[in-house]
Amino acid sequence: MKKTLVVSLDALGAEDYDLFIKQPNISAVIANGSFLSRVKSVNPTLTYPAHTTITSGRYPSSHGIVNNIKVQPKRNDADWYWYEREIQGDTLFRAACRSNKRVGAIFWPVCAGLKVQWNMAEIWPHRKWQNQAMVSLLNSTPAFATRMAKKYGYILRGTMQPYLDEFAYACAQEVLQENWDLLFVHFTDIDAHKHRYGNRAPEVEESIRRTDERVGGLIRTIEEKGLLPYTNIILLSDHSQRDITHTLRMNQIFYKHGLLNAHNGSVTRYRAYVNTAVGLAHIYTDGQPSTLQFVRELLEDIQKNYPVIERIYTKKEAVAMGSDPKCSFMVTAKPGYTFSNELEGEVYGAVDAKYKANHGYRNDLPHYEAIFCGYGPSFKSGVQVDEVVEMIDLGPTIAEAAGIFLHDPQGAVRWDILE
Repeated sequence: MKKTLVVSLDALGAEDYDLFIKQPNISAVIANGSFLSRVKSVNPTLTYPAHTTITSGRYPSSHGIVNNIKVQPKRNDADWYWYEREIQGDTLFRAACRSNKRVGAIFWPVCAGLKVQWNMAEIWPHRKWQNQAMVSLLNSTPAFATRMAKKYGYILRGTMQPYLDEFAYACAQEVLQENWDLLFVHFTDIDAHKHRYGNRAPEVEESIRRTDERVGGLIRTIEEKGLLPYTNIILLSDHSQRDITHTLRMNQIFYKHGLLNAHNGSVTRYRAYVNTAVGLAHIYTDGQPSTLQFVRELLEDIQKNYPVIERIYTKKEAVAMGSDPKCSFMVTAKPGYTFSNELEGEVYGAVDAKYKANHGYRNDLPHYEAIFCGYGPSFKSGVQVDEVVEMIDLGPTIAEAAGIFLHDPQGAVRWDILE
């Protein structure tokens, strides 16, 4: 009869402790359960790689979701890693299905096409002939998505917050009325408002308050149905953010040095190409020794002439950090700076005015950790772990709490917080 609710509070950082500990529902889960106060995210610290690490217990270099966006130089607007089929190896979803569990996934990243009882996929149209209704229906559980659109579609304002999370909350409440075993819910209100207003803006505190209310509403429904004694409540996050001011468009420099060709703002061919992860970037090349040597020297020159690059990493170093094994180099940005794929605009200039903060930086920045807390029959009460915990440990721990078997994780079960 044991059930497990996993709620992702996207971009709620450990550094936000003073804000979220004031909220009645999040603080109650922390006080009555087990709290990992410093969860080290992955490289890059982006939503899709991090969430896939949470559900797989493996680094991006292993599970294959190495960025939010794919390497698609010929597209002005690259596709994201939306599809569950692109994950390499086992996941909590696959493990749950093997155990015949009844599973819900509400806007959980990299779940488009996931075959479970209740899937509302996080995906949006990226082709001229597509619309939101079409891609949602094709990649979610059709009957569930249709019913939710008819019943709650009026809430939505595209992907604007807080409306998107209100819709996600309504969908999650519908699943809670069913005979479910595991439910994964992804809330992005906090992330959106950090991006728009800055990492510690008053609007962010308000988004945390709204998110806490949604968490409380889900818990109350479970309690009202008499299921709270049998339900694990897990709250977690994926990364924090940093305020930003300037961006570097390195592909323009590569273009000027003949490393890529472009037409109408898109790359037609390349010997070397930069794909941004915002606070980190991967450089992909043709692998030729002459190209590798030239790109290395060019990156060093860029580092000297612009105040953006913090460090240049080799492929071997990037893989050791859990990042993309297909890259030739990786560079990290200093806090406050970002990388962009754009071929137009200033090589080095102010960031888009819509963004006051962002993430994707290396995962060992100080005060940049995520969080995890679990309450319920599988978790010890009143435990707080303040040492740094690797994100790869979350998947095996959730699997153990939920009573499912996760194959070959790189992380380990945190027995110190489990009953």
